[in-house]
Amino acid sequence: MRQRGFTLLEILGILLVITVLAAIGINNFLSYQRSLTLRQAATQVATDLNRIRTEARRTSQNWILWVNPSSPTTYVYGPQSNTPSATDSGITAGQARSASLPTGLQLQISGNNWVRFTAPYGVNASASSQVATVSRISAPTTQKINVNIVGVIGKVVVR
Repeated sequence: MRQRGFTLLEILGILLVITVLAAIGINNFLSYQRSLTLRQAATQVATDLNRIRTEARRTSQNWILWVNPSSPTTYVYGPQSNTPSATDSGITAGQARSASLPTGLQLQISGNNWVRFTAPYGVNASASSQVATVSRISAPTTQKINVNIVGVIGKVVVR
């Protein structure tokens, strides 16, 4: 007479298959989550760049987005009072707004550490296109997303 049920070997085989599939699934999920966080940070930077471009038009003042080179995980933006440098944002006192990137991400801007939109039309003060790069501080693979500020017009494009 044959007994019903599973043998211990069959149960262990099923558990092994489930474990392997779970490990693959968790790894893919974590990778997706990291890339989504990077995409959201790039979108945040692009939104803030569009905001300061609009504010330069609206207020007829030059506006700046400045990244502190010693702390590239945060940036400040606001109306310009003087020329920015490596240690000074050049933003009018008391009017700076700050933003932080998610943990493990940093922001770098090509050419220098700031982007300026000039009044009254909100055009990019740089004669050429600039690139703001959002990247991982430390990762097994280099992940980055570029936020392009295109030409004098200053159109902001996430790539």
